[in-house]
Amino acid sequence: MMYICLVTALAAASVSDIKKRLIPNRTEAAMIMMRLAFLIYSASPVKQAFFMLCSGIMCSLVFLVPYLLPSCTAGAGDVKLFFAAGLYYTPMTCMPFLFLSLFSGAVFSAAAVILKKAGMKDTLPFAP
Repeated sequence: MMYICLVTALAAASVSDIKKRLIPNRTEAAMIMMRLAFLIYSASPVKQAFFMLCSGIMCSLVFLVPYLLPSCTAGAGDVKLFFAAGLYYTPMTCMPFLFLSLFSGAVFSAAAVILKKAGMKDTLPFAP
């Protein structure tokens, strides 16, 4: 049930990012609130909260570095979205999530350039 909520929120963020190039804060807030609700009903909430925060920080750091660079290749919405999505994983399971996100972003970008839908300097929406 928890992952159905995650996929639904990520789909909403993707649609918004594609249409408006903006990920609404309410999407990330809803993701965090849903995860906290699931945390309350877990067997060991303190241990899970620690792992949750670690993986959320790990996921967001991957996008925080490009956001802080002068070229600003990632948006603040991406950083917040990946923090919220990282809360649903453990530190070990967030690595495949990050890999798949980055790989699919690279494939999508390469396809857009090859099909001449975007140039090398264009920005593309990245919400998973």
